[in-house]
Amino acid sequence: MGAGIAIYMFGELVKSLKFKLNHRSTNNHAEQLAILKALQHMVKVHAEVKTATEYTDSRTTLDSLQNAKIHKALIDEIRLQLTEMKEIQWHIQFCWVKAHVSVQGNDTADTLAKEAATSTDTPECYDKVPKSVVKSELELLSIEKWQMEWDRSTKGQITKQ
Repeated sequence: MGAGIAIYMFGELVKSLKFKLNHRSTNNHAEQLAILKALQHMVKVHAEVKTATEYTDSRTTLDSLQNAKIHKALIDEIRLQLTEMKEIQWHIQFCWVKAHVSVQGNDTADTLAKEAATSTDTPECYDKVPKSVVKSELELLSIEKWQMEWDRSTKGQITKQ
């Protein structure tokens, strides 16, 4: 899984960033990591320009940022970053764009994400595993273990047959 960021200023691509995620991460993690890394990059590099619009094709992420009841690790990190940026007079606006319809920056970010996912040169920068994945894996392991015990057991032979 990879995340890609295309940073434009005045219509010109000024920076491309790509990050690799744990293979068990979700698309939402990739989208959220891209937003977080873009915000962090803006603070670090573009201190003189304190207004930015961040475009994303992830409606889920935008909805999650608006819903105060949602507390996922990356969503909370983005909120914290936004709060810190606001304190130093940054003005950030988010805009949703439709995916896969030839939006230049979005297509560039998607290409970078694919490169990061398949690259052996890009180090993994996000290794957290979602609870849903852990739960699913544990459920499968439990079923496998139960099946092994059932197969080995001599009890219930009539039921097994």
